[in-house]
Amino acid sequence: MTIVELFKDWLVPILSITLSFVSVGLALWFSSSAKHDAQKAQSVLYNVNAAVEGWQKQIMASTVGILDSMPQVIEGKAALAKVEAAQSLTKGIQEAIHQIATNPRGDAAGHTQKEALKTLTNQLNSLLASMAETNKPKT
Repeated sequence: MTIVELFKDWLVPILSITLSFVSVGLALWFSSSAKHDAQKAQSVLYNVNAAVEGWQKQIMASTVGILDSMPQVIEGKAALAKVEAAQSLTKGIQEAIHQIATNPRGDAAGHTQKEALKTLTNQLNSLLASMAETNKPKT
């Protein structure tokens, strides 16, 4: 056997198999390294996202607090509470009228039905008057 035949028949195949194993090993190492780097990048992105969301929540909460403390908003909330109270009184008056219509009692002891109805309507009138005063333009 000559050196060329020995080289061609034995050394080249052994070297090519060895290089194949080395290239597979390198490919696995690169793959593992890339996966690890991707996990690190994902973790960093998650932390950045959490920090941004934290700032956004703080800004939104601060903005809501500022808006809620504005006089116009407070006046609107007070007006809404008065409207809800007027609705409640109106419902009470409706129920009292219904009760009087279905079961009239002229001789009831204590407050008569008529007096109860007068009390409810007086409360409604005073509430509506206070609402009218707050809706007047300020000069």
